[in-house]
Amino acid sequence: MPKVPSEPIIKSFKYAFEELKMEKAIIEVIRENEKAIYIYKKIGAKLKEEKGEKLYFEYSKEDFKKFEEEYGRFL
Repeated sequence: MPKVPSEPIIKSFKYAFEELKMEKAIIEVIRENEKAIYIYKKIGAKLKEEKGEKLYFEYSKEDFKKFEEEYGRFL
């Protein structure tokens, strides 16, 4: 069984994209938070910008659907 990123994070995106009908999320992460960076990259978020100590990722509804198709059965 593959290691799946944190379930609460996945449920949050599922709610945002399916219930709130969001098309994308912009995620701000402090550069030192390596665990969060790893998780966001693992689910398919794309690094869009770096500003000092902050990294900004973009995660689209389509990115989430791809992740869910691959790992959904393990959640």
